[in-house]
Amino acid sequence: MRDQPGLTTYTTHYSFPVGSIGKSFAFQLEAYNVIGSVFSTAGASFTLADLPSDPTLAPASDESFTTDTQIKIDIAPITSTGGSPILSYSLEVDDGQGGLFVPVFGLSVNSLSTSYKQFNNVTRGSLFRARYRVKNIIGWTDYSPISYIMAAVPPSQPAKPNIITASSTLIQIQIQPSIDDGGSTITSYELYRDDGALGAFTKITSYDGLSSSFDLSLVTDPALVVGKIYSF
Repeated sequence: MRDQPGLTTYTTHYSFPVGSIGKSFAFQLEAYNVIGSVFSTAGASFTLADLPSDPTLAPASDESFTTDTQIKIDIAPITSTGGSPILSYSLEVDDGQGGLFVPVFGLSVNSLSTSYKQFNNVTRGSLFRARYRVKNIIGWTDYSPISYIMAAVPPSQPAKPNIITASSTLIQIQIQPSIDDGGSTITSYELYRDDGALGAFTKITSYDGLSSSFDLSLVTDPALVVGKIYSF
């Protein structure tokens, strides 16, 4: 019928020329009749690109800054951008008590930051979970693996071991624990002795890492030499 052209759905495949990745394109439709033709207005543009690669590395704690009262989280920049520049990194952190993830930057306002410091609401021994994702003009990637960042420091220096008794065949040692665990439960201790000549210390592998006393003998340490003076 005149003035009511038939509607046709048409799908086509077009190979973009080399060098088109990352460029933005728009399309127009031209309509013809016997009198002439007219162009539509340009359609919405699109960028020829993919999503960035999903982050494969979990966020990491900066141990030079993280303590039992503050934390610093670093994320790895993405180099595989999908053909379009990275617009934002969005880091999410929970409350350190197993609560919900909350975006701390990069979601409502784009951000290219790759580190985050938190001073408030950091309780000694808290275990924070962190994850992030990346955005370019196409959209957001999936989340990175989750990392666990503890607000803690190394244990306090333990007191020196005490010698309970010593003979030509046995040295009984008392282990002095650290007074402060740094905010994280101490899981083990390691005991070392020198070479009997004020030389380098060597780890005593037969010590179980937990007992409060240890019997060192020629059986547990065949390298001992009777008559030498050892330090622990």
